[in-house]
Amino acid sequence: MSVANNHAMDFGSVGFQDTIKNLNSVGIKATGAKNKIVYSQVKNIPVAWIGFCFYDYCNKVQDISKAQALVKQARQNAKIVIISMHVGAEGQNALNVRNATEFFYGENRGNSLQFARTMIDSGADLILGHGPHVPRAVEVYKGKLIAYSLGNFLGYKTFSTAGDKGKSMILEAKLNEDGDFVSGKITSIRLNKQGIPQVDKSNQTSQLVNSLTQNNFPNGKLMINTQGEIKLNKLKISGK
Repeated sequence: MSVANNHAMDFGSVGFQDTIKNLNSVGIKATGAKNKIVYSQVKNIPVAWIGFCFYDYCNKVQDISKAQALVKQARQNAKIVIISMHVGAEGQNALNVRNATEFFYGENRGNSLQFARTMIDSGADLILGHGPHVPRAVEVYKGKLIAYSLGNFLGYKTFSTAGDKGKSMILEAKLNEDGDFVSGKITSIRLNKQGIPQVDKSNQTSQLVNSLTQNNFPNGKLMINTQGEIKLNKLKISGK
């Protein structure tokens, strides 16, 4: 679980360390602390996990050279590198991926497209985005999956669930041993007024993500069908 986000220090460094300690105590490895790479084994394949956000107490999305160095370090000890990025503006007006630095409340919150693609260029295999509080598009870049925002998965009377802010998802991604994307699935989730997630059988999130994907990456390779299955469309040429 990534603890790299803009609320991680709401209760100071003691609260931050308590969160990590409590996650570890129930068998959940925490990633996102500055300069920290977490390693695990998945089906006997060594996997590295790195969490990023836009504040100094995290690995910063704005510090591209430092991020590249962390990915290259991770590749020395793992076959697959997975990145969690808390990046971008927030809310209904933040649905679209743009190749530009995003600002919210006057804060520089990074360039999600530049960061994600640069991490893949540096050796990462899967990028999982969050922070905008709404879902965003997905793309395959150089064979690797980027999910630009998974939306909110859970809240309790803390976040607005109006409109697309109430649309969430469970993302499943199947990778081969080289970290290349094979297939995936979006299970659409709807948050009720309290922020509690429930499966949405009308698949509104997968429809939204498909629409955003086609609009933001019209030359991309991905199609998402009405069941939420993410498939490669080999007739298209991936964006560079």
